[in-house]
Amino acid sequence: MPNVITKPAAPTGKTLSIVFSFRNEEENIEELVRRTRSVLADQRMAAVIASHELIFVNDASTDRSKEILMELAAGHEDIRIINMSRNFGVFPCTFAGFQYASGDGVIYMDSDLQDPPEVIPRLVEKWIEEK
Repeated sequence: MPNVITKPAAPTGKTLSIVFSFRNEEENIEELVRRTRSVLADQRMAAVIASHELIFVNDASTDRSKEILMELAAGHEDIRIINMSRNFGVFPCTFAGFQYASGDGVIYMDSDLQDPPEVIPRLVEKWIEEK
């Protein structure tokens, strides 16, 4: 059963949840969070979204990924960490992230930066067009 480590403030207005599943991504996590926060800050400044949450689902990492995320979450309310009880694989972790997402819109992205956070504005644009 997943265990939620941190919780964001209650969202208001149009919110966006970004779900990442990860296993042993300590080399990518800081850059991923920095770039994602930057993109989402721009979206908030442009009044495209009111708030966001970053949901990280830990697929039983054995490196420092979780500790790094907890450090990045300190003093911020946007990061939620879900720890799986064992290694389940990408699909179950993605599904767990979707279950905990509270945004009006949800985006899944790979945590290895295969999906660059800079595509988020295009995805949000498409989502808004469809509404």
